[in-house]
Amino acid sequence: MPAYCYIVECIDGSFYTGWTTDPQRRLKQHNAGRGARYTRSRCPVQLVYVETQTNRSMAMKREQTIRKLSHAQKQALINERVSESASQRDMNQAGLLAVPDLKVLEGCFVGKSPSRNDLQKK
Repeated sequence: MPAYCYIVECIDGSFYTGWTTDPQRRLKQHNAGRGARYTRSRCPVQLVYVETQTNRSMAMKREQTIRKLSHAQKQALINERVSESASQRDMNQAGLLAVPDLKVLEGCFVGKSPSRNDLQKK
């Protein structure tokens, strides 16, 4: 069964890294205050990065690796993935590339994060 390593961006700009078997369910838990203790006081959070792993063990190992990265390194990882998925989407729209999982990529990676003011207004 696949598992996922993910990064959410908190309202204060910090990142939280975790793993789950269902990224959308986990995001809802974080935003409902039922996620990790770290994110409870930093809601709302936004899912900014997801990696599919083959199993839970691999997802947990990847989570530990990402947690050791600095904030700047995590931001670079996120930016790299956004660039990759955007270029894949552009190539797919141009008929140059078939990407069967594009909807997953769009849902997790593509798009500009809302500003802090936008999040605070909600």
